[in-house]
Amino acid sequence: MYRLLQRLLPIVVLCGCQGEGDSSVKLEASAATVEEELAKTNRSVKTNSLRMATPNPTSSNKTKSKKTTQADPSSAAPASGSLEFLRPLTWTQNPNRAVPNAGWLNFSLPHQSAEKPVPGKVHIEISYSQGKSTLRKRLSDFKSPSLVAGEQAYSIPLLDLKPEIQYTVTISLVRDGGQAELQSEPLQIETEPLPDLFPEFDVRLSMPQRMEAGLTLFNLIRWKKNKPDTEFGAIVALDANGRVRWFYQAQHMIFIVRQLSNGNLLYGYGNRTEGLIEIDLFGNVVRQWNSANLGREVPSHATPVAVDSLHHDAVMLDDETFLALSTTLNQVKPYFDPTYHSRRRIPEANLVTDVVVEFRTDGTVLRSYSLFELLDPRRIGYGSLHNFWDSRGYENVPGGTFDWSHSNSVTHDPRDDSILVSVRHQDAVIKIDRKSGELVWILGNPRKWKGKHSRKLLKPIGRPSWQYHQHAVEITPQGTLLLFDNGNYQAVPFDKILHAKENRSRVVEFKVDEQDMTVEQVWEYDGYERGGFYSTFLCDVDWLPQTGNVLVTNGGEIRDENGERTDYAPGEQQWAEIFEVTYEQTPQRVFDLLIKSSAEQTGFGWSVYRSERISNFFDHVKTAPSISTKP
Repeated sequence: MYRLLQRLLPIVVLCGCQGEGDSSVKLEASAATVEEELAKTNRSVKTNSLRMATPNPTSSNKTKSKKTTQADPSSAAPASGSLEFLRPLTWTQNPNRAVPNAGWLNFSLPHQSAEKPVPGKVHIEISYSQGKSTLRKRLSDFKSPSLVAGEQAYSIPLLDLKPEIQYTVTISLVRDGGQAELQSEPLQIETEPLPDLFPEFDVRLSMPQRMEAGLTLFNLIRWKKNKPDTEFGAIVALDANGRVRWFYQAQHMIFIVRQLSNGNLLYGYGNRTEGLIEIDLFGNVVRQWNSANLGREVPSHATPVAVDSLHHDAVMLDDETFLALSTTLNQVKPYFDPTYHSRRRIPEANLVTDVVVEFRTDGTVLRSYSLFELLDPRRIGYGSLHNFWDSRGYENVPGGTFDWSHSNSVTHDPRDDSILVSVRHQDAVIKIDRKSGELVWILGNPRKWKGKHSRKLLKPIGRPSWQYHQHAVEITPQGTLLLFDNGNYQAVPFDKILHAKENRSRVVEFKVDEQDMTVEQVWEYDGYERGGFYSTFLCDVDWLPQTGNVLVTNGGEIRDENGERTDYAPGEQQWAEIFEVTYEQTPQRVFDLLIKSSAEQTGFGWSVYRSERISNFFDHVKTAPSISTKP
């Protein structure tokens, strides 16, 4: 028996797709464990709309084999020289309804001793109308605990399953030379449709040969009667043709989404302020961190962090340390009147000011950097006197609060161990020395910066267009700064503002010379050839490493009751765009996705905070973690 298995290499999973005759299907998988499925024998698994059944209900469940027939599952391993599937191929739907279109293929082989393991690899081969693809992994990667003596169980996870499609799946054992030794009866797996209240994904342009390869990953924010739906959040992965390849749905808002080095996803949840959740691609909660100050309730399974909030952005410095945005409350006497009148003052103001915090995964806060101390709290921008935080943790502050800084992105630069922060309501990007905590420079309109802060301003080369209310600062491979310039107002108080109807957003790149303390604008894209674009809030931009293209998330397009652009979110209509442009003097779009409500979704709108292009989205799939909670 062992000699026969030594000559065998892999398992091949053949998946045919019905219902999309012109589309290619790529299913990828890796190890997963579903112990309860191993006790099941000759029966199909059927759960809700995602189901498995043998194509011919009158046929037996015997496994095809020229040499053997199906063994009694309760019997010991067959005699040496025979090989067969001891259990028929079955399908287990993912029990976590947050990711319904996922599951495991389960089968078992005769058990081999530890001294004589089954050699070879698993080949997962996917066939479709235009060809086939193969994923190779070691057979041992798919082992599951066996419940019956004399057999070894295996489970192969499948995640890349598009909605509302019928797949036909078979698995085969093949020899080193590629000859099939065993082949199972085919199974049919029918996936569920997208949820009813999902947006339309309208791909208006797609040029895959010029695009960065991979899936586009992004969050969804749903507006319901012009208010954010705080009981809905979703993460979606789309291919170049706008087809959903994976989605996750939760009962809370989702903003920032990042894929971690282990393949899991990290996202911020709540109304941009409550905490961070790590999930695997089956939707299981692996770890969770919640801000514990201000009387916030921390779930029993979450790790408390002694900060007022965790908002807008977070990155991992290493596997054990976060760099994130938080807040604190400070009082200033006297202060500007919330009407932005140049001469009016109020006796005192409660400023919610941002703090950059480092904390370990066990919740220990290591250090913090207060923007109230680094910058001038008496300098304001348009937006600094808004009450954003009055409904996000600071509800009980007498007299209410002002959203003085409203930082929205934080980035670590490993070249000199520094921190970059986008300070939206100051229309500034600042750099902080991580070790000393000192302010290095300020990038932005020099108006109203005074004293020691004016000496930190980067001096312009030429006549750059300054950014206003920007988002998502990142460092390119060239060492330049790339950001999404929302462009709100194009002014600082108390200068005359530019209204949304005449305004525009753009993507802009700056080159900083720290030795000379200068800044130069080297590239921009504003969509002029298409009439421009303008998002008053949200948005993202990413440098794509393989092509050098730029991925743009124009995530906050809003219109008033007259269909005109407005600066007052949420407006009466909301939609989002994600597009990819070439990095050229005259950029060209090579991908253009519109995310909008369908004609039947009256009263609903959609926004996107950020997006990423990920080339290996499914490559790190592992077994379900021991910690799992309802999202």
